[in-house]
Amino acid sequence: PSRSVPTVSLYQALEPAEHLPSGFFKDKIVFVGASLVAAAGPTEAKDSFRTPFRGGSRGNTFGAEIHATLAANLLEGRRVIPASPTLVTAMLLLLPLLSTLAFIYLRPVFAALALLGFELIPSTVSYFAFARHDIWLPVIIASVVQLPVAYVVSVVWYYVTTVREREKIRKAFAFYLSPNMIRRITESPGELNLGGEEIVGTAMFTDIKGFTSIAEGMTAPQTAALLNEYFSQATGHVFETGGTLIKYIGDAIFAIWGAPLHMDDHATPACRAALGMARLQEALKDRPAGKLVTRIGVHTGSMLVGNLGSAQRFDYTAIGDTINLAARLEGINKTFGTRALVSGETLLATDGSMVSRLVGHVQVVGRAKPVAVHELLGLAGEATRPDARAIERFARALDDYYARRFREAAAGFTEVCGLCGGTDGPSQLYLELIAGHEVEPPPDGWDGVIRLTTK
Repeated sequence: PSRSVPTVSLYQALEPAEHLPSGFFKDKIVFVGASLVAAAGPTEAKDSFRTPFRGGSRGNTFGAEIHATLAANLLEGRRVIPASPTLVTAMLLLLPLLSTLAFIYLRPVFAALALLGFELIPSTVSYFAFARHDIWLPVIIASVVQLPVAYVVSVVWYYVTTVREREKIRKAFAFYLSPNMIRRITESPGELNLGGEEIVGTAMFTDIKGFTSIAEGMTAPQTAALLNEYFSQATGHVFETGGTLIKYIGDAIFAIWGAPLHMDDHATPACRAALGMARLQEALKDRPAGKLVTRIGVHTGSMLVGNLGSAQRFDYTAIGDTINLAARLEGINKTFGTRALVSGETLLATDGSMVSRLVGHVQVVGRAKPVAVHELLGLAGEATRPDARAIERFARALDDYYARRFREAAAGFTEVCGLCGGTDGPSQLYLELIAGHEVEPPPDGWDGVIRLTTK
């Protein structure tokens, strides 16, 4: 800084014996020049200059002291040393390379924070190199040019790859999910887990009653048109409730709720979709698809979902006991003469807005444990068929049946048929079972479970 070199006034130098210590100039190099510390304005500026050390109360450094500083540096062997080409090359190559890789790995916001950290590296290194070892590094190139360019490149790369990845995901799930669900996945790809993941979800299987007979009298184009209309309406209920369409199997639909995006409540939307499908016949009564009667099975439990298949071909699907039981429940509709059956696990997992009735306990083929089967009738507050009186009477009749009070049970089921306009599928099934028990009473230990022998 200014005034670091010992300075005396000219009158002192002309009469050193009077004003200066003895031998003050011995073995010294002396520079003579202006140093008007008290001057102001243009006079002061004639021989004063800005230096990197300018600041505080000392102001500019006068030319005589600058020359003296140069001489001192030469005598002491001190000079600013350019860094070696190897060090400069390493810094100018490795720093932007490492920073670019880091920026690409990070999201833009975190990359911006990392940029500030990387900016400190060349600045800090160059400062200590200069302050302690007089080594000069090209810090401006790295800090002002390379690092900002690396950040811009990483941001462009991030958005290019993000858009490409979102488009890839959108295409992959376009046939499985509603547009709204696809948007959620593309906005939050971190929620997407592919390759096989065990979750708790809800599965649904549907089938069209007597479709083989219906299609027998139709041409192939007519059949295709009928199914397309039906599937468009039925799949709409899946997508509207946030479900995932796994596949069409002939005239059947296989869908799940709870994957690929997690859902806290997957049973309720699945039941809502089941109700919508069960009412398709009424909704499409004026169209050809209105003659199709849909049977539905819904079950909730653990399942494995993901991209499953072979090395040559795979599909996004779900497997497990939950899936198998959902398919069995769909088939049990034939036994009970119902439209939509759900398991006790599914009903327990809903939000309580479903109106249903327990129609019995069934042991399906290949499963040792019976399952409680409920007929899905509607939503709370809606008029349902059977109505509340019939539902309550059916429950009491079913209790009589399990208690082996077959005469009372038969009277109850007959009453339910009357309340339902003369026919009720589950009641008629139990009346047939009771007739068989009158001929051949059930053995001791009979639990009332309906054991199926066919799928």
